[in-house]
Amino acid sequence: MKENQLSRYGALSRTLPMTTGKVFFVAAASDAYTAELVNEYPVDRDGVPRVYVATTNYADLAIQAALDACVANRDDYVMVLPSAATYTLNALLTMSKKNVHLIAPGGLGRVNGANNSTRVQAGAALDWLYITAASCEVAGFYIKNTAGYRGIYLGASSTAVAPWIHHNTFFVTCLGSANLPVIAGVTDSDGGWFGHIEDNHIITYGIASATMTSVIYLGTPAGMAEVNRNHIGIAGCTVAKGIDVGGNGSEVCDNYIYEIGVGAGSTAGVLTIGINISGAVVAINNRIGMATTDLIAGNGNYYAIGNVGGAAGTTAWGS
Repeated sequence: MKENQLSRYGALSRTLPMTTGKVFFVAAASDAYTAELVNEYPVDRDGVPRVYVATTNYADLAIQAALDACVANRDDYVMVLPSAATYTLNALLTMSKKNVHLIAPGGLGRVNGANNSTRVQAGAALDWLYITAASCEVAGFYIKNTAGYRGIYLGASSTAVAPWIHHNTFFVTCLGSANLPVIAGVTDSDGGWFGHIEDNHIITYGIASATMTSVIYLGTPAGMAEVNRNHIGIAGCTVAKGIDVGGNGSEVCDNYIYEIGVGAGSTAGVLTIGINISGAVVAINNRIGMATTDLIAGNGNYYAIGNVGGAAGTTAWGS
């Protein structure tokens, strides 16, 4: 019989600290500290490993195994540790259990985005992460996509609600036509409902002929979402809509969206519409730097307040 840690020495009568569920670690096989970490954190009393070792080009096996070891609603954490190497994925990562956290602690600490201490790159023709469960958190990663594929995808499931995607840096490769959004829900579900997509730093690069539909997209069913304080730089491709949000009660606030000139990318970036909103969505205090004047667009009962454009003589709608 297992001992009850909370029953000894009157612990139940004392103030308890805030607790989480289990914490799992992912470390790169090539890093010197990994062997010591495995030794210090053996298989736990439930027979579940706490440390998962990622090998070159197959980091998805370790990260996915740690995610699979989580138990829904226990508030479990998967901590992907910093590495000198890049964690390369050979398969799509999936978060399918509610209230699980996928965190790169070494990448946190910036006001916006993440440093590149924990680089995770899609190495095959696939999206980076597919979220199908509610209340999932993703933070601290330096993310590189496969050209033409999404970074984080909120799947076609009514349970993929209330995601918290924050303090990540996305370095986005664009090639060819109609590149998919970096962070996206889908039109036939409420994936992203009550979601928080905030404080991310997203930079695109590619060639002049590359096009992208939008950088951040949440469809009409995804109401009550917040897309706030993201920095989005467009270089090397043409983006139709920087942020596109349509769910009633949603807000798009305090974002910086801007075209980058030739000197900062392979070719200059082109942004056709800065922010597209529809339904009862508000756009407040956004800063948009683009050559044209179509800074905020949409249809239906939309609202814009205090937005500012960077082009000479330009005033954003709602200013």
